[in-house]
Formats: sequence, structure tokens, C-alpha cells
Amino acid sequence: MKLIGIAIAALLFLAGQATAQTDYILNGVERLGGNPYAFLAQVRMYRERDVRVVVKDQCVSSCTLYTSLLPDGLICALPGAKFIFHRFNILSDIKTDPEGHILSFKIDRPLVGEDFTRIWLSYPLSVRKRIIRESPQGLPRWGQELVVPATDLVPTC
Repeated sequence: MKLIGIAIAALLFLAGQATAQTDYILNGVERLGGNPYAFLAQVRMYRERDVRVVVKDQCVSSCTLYTSLLPDGLICALPGAKFIFHRFNILSDIKTDPEGHILSFKIDRPLVGEDFTRIWLSYPLSVRKRIIRESPQGLPRWGQELVVPATDLVPTC
């Protein structure tokens, strides 16, 4: 009987481990943005692995695509964190400092058409509504960013 109790306890422990959620704290270069398609791939991976993204301070450009995890409950923000939105562009000749801050770049082209629509629709409806409310023309141009307190869009951690 004691052996059965130990076996049940072990199974319950393993079941708890299998469903335990992992947190990923945004504090590296990725919080500054990057390739939107790479961020959407990260979103898919985090969703599959049940990883919760924690926005610590700022989340800029493509990083804001992590809000797509909102319907899954896989994103939260610390007080004072910000989402910084602007139109998506395809960049080249990107030069960064050792911390990953962008020093210079060339805008090859803005994302338009089906590419833009796919990215835009990846934002949850509540996020799209907030962007349109604050910026009726949609995502503002580079240099005219829309800054939104992160806890206005996602739960507080």
C-alpha cells in the first residue's frame, strides 16, 4: 500500500512538472525589435511550449508582436513597462552597438499588402483597437512611435 502511495505521489509530481509554465523575461536585444517573421515564429514556439513572456521595461517594434500571446494568457508586464509601436519596415545594413542598440540602418521598404495584413492581424483585437484609438491612421511611421503602458494591454505580472 505504501508503494502505491509513493507511485501516485510520483505521478502527480510528474504531471505537475509537465504542465508547469516557464517565464521568459524580456531583457535582451529582442526587446528592441527585429524581423517580424522571426518574432511570429517565437510566438508560435512559446505557445507550443507554454512559455509566458514577461515585459520588464520596453518592448519596441516587432517585439510588440508578443501581444499575440494575450489570448493564451502567456504574456504579462511589470509596472512601468511600455509597448512602443510603429509601422513595420524591412531593414538592411543594420549596425548595432555591443548591447544590440541600433545605431544605423537602411529602410529597404515598408511592409505592405498581404505581408502587412498578416502581421497586423496577429495582434489581438483589443491591441488593434487601442492602436487605432490612439493613432487613427494605424501604426505610426518610424520616428513617430505610439507609446502605450504595457499594463494597459496585458495583465500585470
